[in-house]
Amino acid sequence: MSDTTFVRLSPAVTVRSLNVDDVRLVAKNVGLTLAAPGAEAFIQRLIDGLDLNHDFLRECSVPQIRLLRALEERRLLIRESCNPFAGEVFEKQYGYWALGNSDPSQLQRSLLEKTVAVLGVGGVGATVLSHLVGAGVQHFWLVDSDVVEQSNFNRQFIYNTTHLGQPKVVAAAAYVRERIARATVVTRQLEITRIADLKAVFDDARPDILVCAADRPVEIDRIVADYCANAALPYVACGVSLLGGYVEVHSHPAQSVQEKTAAVTTQSRLLSGGIYSHGPTNTIVSAYVADAVLHCLMHPGERAPGRRVHINVEAQADIVLGRAEANTSKGELA
Repeated sequence: MSDTTFVRLSPAVTVRSLNVDDVRLVAKNVGLTLAAPGAEAFIQRLIDGLDLNHDFLRECSVPQIRLLRALEERRLLIRESCNPFAGEVFEKQYGYWALGNSDPSQLQRSLLEKTVAVLGVGGVGATVLSHLVGAGVQHFWLVDSDVVEQSNFNRQFIYNTTHLGQPKVVAAAAYVRERIARATVVTRQLEITRIADLKAVFDDARPDILVCAADRPVEIDRIVADYCANAALPYVACGVSLLGGYVEVHSHPAQSVQEKTAAVTTQSRLLSGGIYSHGPTNTIVSAYVADAVLHCLMHPGERAPGRRVHINVEAQADIVLGRAEANTSKGELA
């Protein structure tokens, strides 16, 4: 066991008590059981926090000692007596950072210092922005040329009727500041049409990652890929259609940009274009994008595949909701 004696059960662990003498603990890819007299009471003490001094350990049963060792090996014991971010917008994120990490507050503090550039704060970008704010990102660059319209409201939930006619970047910045008063948000109301536009905006900004959620011009993915490769700037590209979308993560863009082709650019336009949208599809794809961004920020050394991953939301919903057999004639998203 560690030299630091105070521990408590990670908030990432779900506790399922079958009875007072049989408790199961579940976390990501982990399932543990304590079946011994007083199991429920022991786990409750562990949730509250306890001092693993020698006197305490001598009182523990063999199953209890085995459980403590298994939890520590899986980094499911933390050494903080409380959530230091209680009362913050991102308070509930603490449990997620505790997944396999005995010092979740260190990850959260790291995220507070990150800067994210969002290119396009429309259907996907606005939803991604809301998730990043909720997770604790406090520094943003927002770029978009559009204004808020009534037709945005089926999927862009950070805007309301008071924002109609306002530049999206202005309304989006207000959304961020309403939730995190100390946030810094830089906005640019413009459409990116060439690499020089990105250089003019970001060369001096140096964000930690760029999210390309813009759907125009047709070659926007290529423009972003080339710029990020030259600037060694990690980025996430994405797009959405009525039935699904895609996410493409480049943590080392200089190495993956060579895989880009003209066909990819055309495919981006086919997925992202169109005048209609389905709110649930947009939200689900955006959630994948936000998760990819947070993962890149928290694990900067981890190499992302740099390939496009397609998300067929409709097909997945058919399976999960039991509609698959009734919809066997539906085409797959390419």
